[in-house]
Amino acid sequence: MLDGSGGLTEQYKIFAKNLFSIEAVLNEAQFSKESYDKAFLRMAFSAVITSMETYLSDLFFEKVIGNDENIDSLLKNSAEFQSRKFSVDEAIYFHEKKKSEAEKYIKDIIWHNLPKVSHLYRKVLSIQFDSSLTPDINKLIGVRHDVVHRNGRKKNGGLHTIDVEKVKGCISSVKDFIEKIEDNARNI
Repeated sequence: MLDGSGGLTEQYKIFAKNLFSIEAVLNEAQFSKESYDKAFLRMAFSAVITSMETYLSDLFFEKVIGNDENIDSLLKNSAEFQSRKFSVDEAIYFHEKKKSEAEKYIKDIIWHNLPKVSHLYRKVLSIQFDSSLTPDINKLIGVRHDVVHRNGRKKNGGLHTIDVEKVKGCISSVKDFIEKIEDNARNI
């Protein structure tokens, strides 16, 4: 549960609105034809994870790109930037375009790669992901991957069962995960 101090970030407001819309559609849907229901529920499940990714991406982008110290921290804590070698001329030129390089880098991150995203949030923004929630979120991301790329099939050929309760459980888990991040983000 979010603590009451301070305002919510714009990213959280968009996230909450997205989840509210998914929940509203779930509550008003007239489930009547199994094949339609399964397709709809798979899309709803995927939309929850997409909303989480969007929140993580948009919040990180705003907090980093709007602050030179955070841009420098991103460059220092990103394996991709650490491995680069520059001549003096290249280093001077890079310094002049570091903001655009950081923007490009952030936009290319796969935001459901929680180990990488967690590392960047921790090192750049000093926001620690709740380790008690992360394993569940990773499992949900795995299910979403199967839903999007295999139409709900697991690698072993079995099907994920995505019903209304599974979608609502996903919403609840993702909401808990994001609320803990939001509590910390509002203090940056």
